[in-house]
Amino acid sequence: MPRPGVREWCAIAEARRVDRPLIRAVTYDFWNTLIGEHDSPEDQRVDRVMVALASVKADVAKEALLAATAAAESFYEVRWRENRPFSPEEWSAQVLGELSIDDPAAHDAVAAELHRGLPVTQRILAPGIADTLRTLKDAGIKVGIVCDVGITPSTALRGYLEHFEVLKYFDHWSFSDDVGIYKPDARIFDHALDGLGVAAGETAHVGDLRRTDVTGALGRGITAVRYRHWRDDQTELPEADMVLDHHPDLPAMLGIG
Repeated sequence: MPRPGVREWCAIAEARRVDRPLIRAVTYDFWNTLIGEHDSPEDQRVDRVMVALASVKADVAKEALLAATAAAESFYEVRWRENRPFSPEEWSAQVLGELSIDDPAAHDAVAAELHRGLPVTQRILAPGIADTLRTLKDAGIKVGIVCDVGITPSTALRGYLEHFEVLKYFDHWSFSDDVGIYKPDARIFDHALDGLGVAAGETAHVGDLRRTDVTGALGRGITAVRYRHWRDDQTELPEADMVLDHHPDLPAMLGIG
């Protein structure tokens, strides 16, 4: 069966307005929803970590560092799925442990590099998102972020948004390294709802992953919108209320404006 198109989603949204509150807030995931990447972040991170280690005279073969970072990424994946936050300092300790490097200066150098994040030149603003955020704000919609932070901390993520001149559109953000919880846990969505001053039924959440974004939003009674411009998540998990290919289509799909 073909997926509903934008017109069909608009009709669905209009029908829901009869028995559901109007949407007063929209929250967004960060990675692959607001911001994408030019190249593999793992490869870029390895190169920058090598420079950081060389700065404290801790020279490491690239092959060994690749293996160590792959192990750390796997460890992070486990922690993410267990809903146990994982900091840049822990990532640094994990990598250096794999390399048998016990040097506080090396640890500090790697952690500092992670806190800086990769260059903004390696980041891409999602097509049409700036205009969409402006449209939402002009319509009086509260806008927030609900994001699972990976290796790059939220201070750097907000810096990317500021660089692209869209941070100003957000009224509140709920980054996991601030809240201490990952999606799909309801508590990180509650943090966003409280910060925005809205109820779950008045809110839509846009994200790319079924396990975290869709399942978390649906579980909290928030309208789930799966964004698939960069990633079309085909895992056998619950589907969102709506599927979005182009950000500018969102207001009409939600019956806004």
